Amino acid sequence: MNINLILVIAISIYTLLSIIELIGLHRFNLRFYKCGFRIFEKNIKHKFSNWKDLEAIYAEKEGEYVFIPDMKVGYFITNFNFYRVYSPIAYTRGIPLTIFGKINDENNEVKLLFYISFRVVYIIVTWFVAIILISILAWTLIALAIGVFGVIFSLGLLYVAKLFYQGKMLVMTDEISEILKIRK
Repeated sequence: MNINLILVIAISIYTLLSIIELIGLHRFNLRFYKCGFRIFEKNIKHKFSNWKDLEAIYAEKEGEYVFIPDMKVGYFITNFNFYRVYSPIAYTRGIPLTIFGKINDENNEVKLLFYISFRVVYIIVTWFVAIILISILAWTLIALAIGVFGVIFSLGLLYVAKLFYQGKMLVMTDEISEILKIRK
């Protein structure tokens, strides 16, 4: 079988699954909120939170939030901004990555769980495996040096993205606290 055909099929399947997942997440289909790779967790202890008046989708600067007051559960996702995703100028604010999560309120403590989808983890792992395998299979000094540099450079990019998104997750935590009118 032709390698180009395999690549086209793999990319097509990945694109289709990405579109389905993003539509499901942005429509708050709860089935899509059950799978993801946990990247951050924040617990907020409080004396009061306002769950009874929350019955809408709240759109704030960094994310969209929906709450189920009877169960004291909420779900959220980062905003999808067309200009930010497809503009080369807007990439100075970081790579566009969809973060989603769940809000639980139990025993006067709000627990926020932040996730990224498994498709992003799959792409990152595939990238590292490809760099390492190509370097090893070529088995020349220059190929090994390029492989080591590629791995180190990629780890640096992941670290910078982690720092950027931790700040974004803290802003989303503040937005959730504001919506719930949490009093500590």
